[in-house]
Amino acid sequence: MNKKIIFLAIAIFAQFAVIIYTTISSSWIINRGEVLKFRLEGYDPYDMFRGNYIRIKFRDDKIENAYPVNGEGYVGFETTYEGYAVPVRVVDSPESGTIKAQLSYDEDRREINIFYPFDRVWKNQEECEELDREINEALREGRAVCALVAVKDGEGRIVDLEIGEREWEEDEDLDYEEEEVDSEIDEIEE
Repeated sequence: MNKKIIFLAIAIFAQFAVIIYTTISSSWIINRGEVLKFRLEGYDPYDMFRGNYIRIKFRDDKIENAYPVNGEGYVGFETTYEGYAVPVRVVDSPESGTIKAQLSYDEDRREINIFYPFDRVWKNQEECEELDREINEALREGRAVCALVAVKDGEGRIVDLEIGEREWEEDEDLDYEEEEVDSEIDEIEE
């Protein structure tokens, strides 16, 4: 009888220890980590077995013209002038601002495909449906949809999703048309 009680107590303690460790670890990363902003594309709002969540796909998930690397590695990033994190290198051990990820080298394209360890944002049902509508509308309008990810010691946690303004820098024809319109207006005024 005493062995059963001791075993049960150890099992319960182990479960709580795992939950507490996971919570403290995530909290440490979120509160102390460097926040990177990742561009997203596409999503899936529902999983029949897991419930409501936003499944995200990272837009910048490749390193082109890269040396062959497969398996686990730490991905390093550079920040673009728009503030987005873009993967640029792979290192063997955690450094500041790197994330541990699964890597797969594509020989035909000479690029490394990156599979980040996080791809879901869990929400309650009402928030998930509203966020689903907002993301869908933003993608239709060409606005940026981003994930804010806290990074510390090679680990990353999604902090929030951000739906921003239209990414004008990617629509070069629009910039050119605006310049043409401005020059035509100047000609009319003269």
